[in-house]
Amino acid sequence: MLKITHRELKNKYIIAIFLMVIGLTQTQAQLWNYGISGGLNFTPIGATSNDLTGRGLYFINGFISRPYSEYHSNSFLNSIEFMFEPGLNFLSFREVQSDTRYNFNYLDANFSVYFIPEKTSRDLKLFFGIRPSRLLNHNTEIIEFGVYRPLINDPNNKNTNGMIDVALTGGININMGDVVQAELRYVHAFTNNNSFGNINGRPSAVEVGIRLSATDVRNKFTAIEGNMTNQVKRLQRGTLLVMLATLNKKEQQQILNSGTETDLNMQMVALDQANKNIIQAFKTAYSFSKVMYFMDSSAYKVAGGNFNDIFVDENFNVLPTSNLDTANIFIAAFSEDVSAFTQKVDYGLHVFGRNFEALPRPFLAADNYFGVNFGGDPLNYLRKNKYYFQLEDYVKIVKRFNNRMLRISLIKS
Repeated sequence: MLKITHRELKNKYIIAIFLMVIGLTQTQAQLWNYGISGGLNFTPIGATSNDLTGRGLYFINGFISRPYSEYHSNSFLNSIEFMFEPGLNFLSFREVQSDTRYNFNYLDANFSVYFIPEKTSRDLKLFFGIRPSRLLNHNTEIIEFGVYRPLINDPNNKNTNGMIDVALTGGININMGDVVQAELRYVHAFTNNNSFGNINGRPSAVEVGIRLSATDVRNKFTAIEGNMTNQVKRLQRGTLLVMLATLNKKEQQQILNSGTETDLNMQMVALDQANKNIIQAFKTAYSFSKVMYFMDSSAYKVAGGNFNDIFVDENFNVLPTSNLDTANIFIAAFSEDVSAFTQKVDYGLHVFGRNFEALPRPFLAADNYFGVNFGGDPLNYLRKNKYYFQLEDYVKIVKRFNNRMLRISLIKS
């Protein structure tokens, strides 16, 4: 019979408790949220004194918050979120008759409790809190010859740097998207004893601000990266359809109008060679997924979901229709098009989705394009003519695209 000693049992308990603490710590860490906030304030001091009127300035804060629980729909306590928000607040008001301005710079420490009234959404929050603050700097400005200048000694201004104020706060918070929230807050200062000829204490204020969550920004980019990785992995199991260029009747007629039959034949031979180079480049440097080729004269069939008798081999012979997962295909073409990356017409490897919609990064990148001096001849960029590129030029572009897709497919989602 297997016997477990007291020491072994104790060690197992220690390991189990250690693993539980790690798991709990990781779970709790996911609940914390942090970021920055800022906005405009206004001191409605004119509501209590006809001789004073408010001015608008600004504030900037950092914040860290945590909900009582990850789930907020099953109890009152779980609908509560706690927030600590330190920051700088710049306030000002002026006397109506003399136009004298009083400016204050406070260091704030906001402690707030947010309540989520909706059981199915966090888009709306009501909050209240307390805001201790310390006066960092203040001054009085008088107007002379149309210009404000500081008044060194103002007997009416009874404030001193370092004064402490305590205020109550309350307001509403509205979710404006995945990472931004708008907030309206009223701050009632208890040391507000300001009146005409007696400037003493912090004025109350109304604040309108924007809150930007660094945690939500990180989670947003993580989700985008995860979706991108999943899309790449899904397409890796599908088929890349490479579209090859042809000369349509209008293009042929344009060549004949400006040249001869010989010129048209030379263009068609050059285009056939370019298409063979493209096919060979994919055979040489592409291994990310299965690949098949079709002529751009069949593009309307591909767009309509008809894949019968459209695929060709390296000699442009039509291949028999094979089993194809039509729901998991993407399209590539060496073409001259408006690049979503450079925002200008560029010749290079353009990648499209099932319905010929341009795919964003990582399918599109700067190294998809030939550039000004690709192949050693800057005139190629001016011509933007695919016929002047060699096999090794296409191989470089395809290899870059293939390696980028393979790297992303190895990322754990």
